[in-house]
Amino acid sequence: METLKSIAIEQKVFSLAFNKGAPEAQAVIVVEKSRSKTFRATTTEGGARWMSRFLCECSATNCTSSRYQDLRVSIVGIVRNNNRGIYVEFSCFEKGSKGFKKVLCFSAGVNQEGWAKAGLEFLFVLDRDLDLGCQNYKAQMYKKEPSASQPKSFNFNWVSRKRPESE
Repeated sequence: METLKSIAIEQKVFSLAFNKGAPEAQAVIVVEKSRSKTFRATTTEGGARWMSRFLCECSATNCTSSRYQDLRVSIVGIVRNNNRGIYVEFSCFEKGSKGFKKVLCFSAGVNQEGWAKAGLEFLFVLDRDLDLGCQNYKAQMYKKEPSASQPKSFNFNWVSRKRPESE
């Protein structure tokens, strides 16, 4: 197991790693470390991707709770509040196992920036298409502008088509 990304939010460090050779329901390991305790949850790649997106969504909107399910795992994400502030609690269940739920708590940080930071950083590790898309976008941004004599190319895939109006 190799840790791919670690993020510090307030007094906690969250780590993400792939568990090669493990069953699909345990393909990704997310670890929460505080001063005195360590919590660990395993999930599918899809589950970890959903958790990352949920953190991003909560950093930008007023979300309360949501649920993810696939063939192997079920995850419930709930925004909670205590005397230390607001946080997202993920309860992870492996379907068909006799084990208990695994709980991870992500602190919001200042202005929910902790959620945004963790969500985006984990998404870049998990979603290879997202990373490739960002690289392509950056490459497009740094391309030289065509000169006036060169025709500009037009991407017809981005043309929106109008829906026929209903009568």
